[in-house]
Amino acid sequence: MLLLSMLYKSPPKIINAILIIFVFFCYRTFISNVSASEIWKLKNEAEMINTSSRLYFDSYESEVRINRDGSLEGYAWSDDLGWIDFGWKEGVRVNWHEAELEGQAKVLNTNEYVYFDENDAKVQVDFEDGEMTGYAWSQDIGWIGFNGVEIDGDLDNLARTGNGISQILILLTLLGLAYKMCADKLLKKEAL
Repeated sequence: MLLLSMLYKSPPKIINAILIIFVFFCYRTFISNVSASEIWKLKNEAEMINTSSRLYFDSYESEVRINRDGSLEGYAWSDDLGWIDFGWKEGVRVNWHEAELEGQAKVLNTNEYVYFDENDAKVQVDFEDGEMTGYAWSQDIGWIGFNGVEIDGDLDNLARTGNGISQILILLTLLGLAYKMCADKLLKKEAL
């Protein structure tokens, strides 16, 4: 009852306190256990379906990483296309809810793209074993099969990071709506 009377008398202070406590809880539960230096790397090779050549993620000085926010960065080497940039400004990212990649990687030699969510392309990520399945579409060379490409790193932390970020955003939205409702109620009370 005391909390309700405090909420009615001073909604912004109470909502702010609840918001701070909740964000701290979500951070501690979902994100802080992930080391700031935790890096998830793609490993193995994707296959260019039309030519049977490879897209290398851990050979030829290739390195593609998944950041804590789900964005990919780094370069992979293709015998057919040369260097492919996964982290350019509109790059590739992990869609945590759908467990798949989306966006485009840029082929540096041709300035064309490899699509992960257009032209019927779909590359799925299994967070339990780190394996990818499905196909991306290249304007230059056609389908690229990602079966056999894997994520190297602590997959429990990867999944927890993605889920934690999503849950924090949802809860911040709900708390913002509650704050607005309380503020509206307070304004109506003052108007009387």
